[in-house]
Amino acid sequence: DLRITKTQTRPSGTTVQPGQVLKYSLTVTNLGPTTATNVVVTDQIPSGLTFNASQSSSSCSQVGSTVQCTVSSLGVNNSTSFTVAFDVPSTFSCSATITNSASVTSAVNDPNTSNNSASAQTTVVCEADLRITKTQTSPSGNTVEPGGILKYQLTAINNGPGTASNVVISDPIPSGLTFNQGQSTSGCVQNGNTVLCNNFNLNS
Repeated sequence: DLRITKTQTRPSGTTVQPGQVLKYSLTVTNLGPTTATNVVVTDQIPSGLTFNASQSSSSCSQVGSTVQCTVSSLGVNNSTSFTVAFDVPSTFSCSATITNSASVTSAVNDPNTSNNSASAQTTVVCEADLRITKTQTSPSGNTVEPGGILKYQLTAINNGPGTASNVVISDPIPSGLTFNQGQSTSGCVQNGNTVLCNNFNLNS
């Protein structure tokens, strides 16, 4: 009676970011009553991911759209574990769910197949460290004359690791001044007492 369990080990928890390596630990236990021979664990490669052989157990290899891990024999009440790793592309969809399923078989008849499979679900979480700089560009320096036009350049930077979507820059209109739409970037509009430059994506 073989039993398999599956646990996400890297990153810890149940989330992963695009561009990271996703690792699982697969543990097979022989509940008896006889030694299992030619034990094979078959792990389905999740859609959109690629098998990372260098960070997986040496006894695991890709076979078609699966990863197979083998052990010649497993005694009663003994366990063996395998590490299976996958690369998550940097373009993987945010908030997507990765489902990874594995099963175990052997050359010996298994009287209980209900514990021969296991799965784990991982949520793709996109994080982006945004920062902003603001510089007066017209007039040069840090002064302006009455009746003049005061211009600033706002620069948003994404330090990663993920792509930032629906980015919004909010710039409060200084007291006594009016927003000059004609000399501002077309994507910036007045909303009450604030100028919003919004709805753009920013790669890391």
